[in-house]
Amino acid sequence: MVCYFDDWYEIFGVTGIVNLLQRIVCCLGRQVENVWFSRQEMGSNVRKVCEDEVCTVFRVEDDSGEGFMTCYPVFKGCCLAYNDFHMEKCHSGFCPKSRMFCIDHCREGRIEWNTEWNRYIYVGAGDMQVNSRELHCSQFAFPLRHYHGLTIGFDIDEAEDTLLHVMEGFSVDIKKLREKFCPDNKSFIMRAGKEMNAISLLIQCVLFMII
Repeated sequence: MVCYFDDWYEIFGVTGIVNLLQRIVCCLGRQVENVWFSRQEMGSNVRKVCEDEVCTVFRVEDDSGEGFMTCYPVFKGCCLAYNDFHMEKCHSGFCPKSRMFCIDHCREGRIEWNTEWNRYIYVGAGDMQVNSRELHCSQFAFPLRHYHGLTIGFDIDEAEDTLLHVMEGFSVDIKKLREKFCPDNKSFIMRAGKEMNAISLLIQCVLFMII
């Protein structure tokens, strides 16, 4: 089955996607603690706005505007974040304290940044990016003054064990996925309109096994 991230937005909505993912946890009889993002170094311009048993909301501050990240724990080692930015630019001081594998999908808007290799990268509406977050500490620009999308992040060491139970019947090696699509910590970008390939297997399995 071929599935696009836009299809998931239209069918389930952001809250629906989160609820579907969290049903896995209920089936496993495990409680998910909302601490995954709290363990990461978010940066000096990011502060926690509110938190409850469902999600944590972070505010990104800049003199050109503001952005919000609403983060939902899905299962141990996996977190889903809805990103809502209205600004021209911002500096990210995000420095992960663990090995990560992240999938970003841009629903609307555009985000641009410069890499360590002096290479300029952008993600626009409908595009999907796979990233290790190792080089995420950078200056970001929003030429349309807004960006909206989803991020599904995995703490590799924690998620690896959990996926053995959540993805029973499927062979998913998250370490190999990171090695394949993020060699030397480079980003992999799939442009809008392209069919999802192996990098969406993990997400498709999680969603469709519980529908």
